[in-house]
Amino acid sequence: MKKLKLLATGLIACGALLLAACTASASSTPVKPAEPRNRDGIRLHNRVTLRNFKKIKISSAKGSSVKEVKRLFGKEADYQTKRLVLNKQVNAYTWNDVAGSDIGSCVVIDFLHGHAVQKTITGLRTRRPHIIDRERYAKVTTGTSSKDLVETLGKPNTVTYTSLDGKVSETWGYTSQLKGSGEAKCLFILKNSQVVAKSQTHLE
Repeated sequence: MKKLKLLATGLIACGALLLAACTASASSTPVKPAEPRNRDGIRLHNRVTLRNFKKIKISSAKGSSVKEVKRLFGKEADYQTKRLVLNKQVNAYTWNDVAGSDIGSCVVIDFLHGHAVQKTITGLRTRRPHIIDRERYAKVTTGTSSKDLVETLGKPNTVTYTSLDGKVSETWGYTSQLKGSGEAKCLFILKNSQVVAKSQTHLE
């Protein structure tokens, strides 16, 4: 139980950091790739999509390579930097402007020894029939399934998948249609499609 609490605390801290994943840090190296165009010079459609994001494999042994992800998105990353993920130094590549998503959206892929071990997508648009407040947030407890989480709160705005120990964990972030200050957000950590930890800030 103590080990689970420590793991959940670490993952929540990691998740909070990832909600701001699209913000370039001072140590980030901006890359200025040419816009992808066909042989006639016509700009190609944006391939940084949720659909392609789902195709990226994460695993310390068999995760997608940088080359495979660049080919999937059809362009170089907008930013490249190094950072720590669960005490591991990784190479983080950021692709801005996810197709069909909110302004400021991005995809961040973290690579360890050449393999993708974590992937994050932010700025996902979602329409909920209700506002998320403390009362609704409280309905989600440890053991709640991912299906019930969606039924209770709706789809998340940010999703992170992490695989550093052979097991995949998910971090779901909610940043829109919340009752609270402009910085209000709530996070949920899932393993085996069940909530194992949650956290919220400025929710009313």
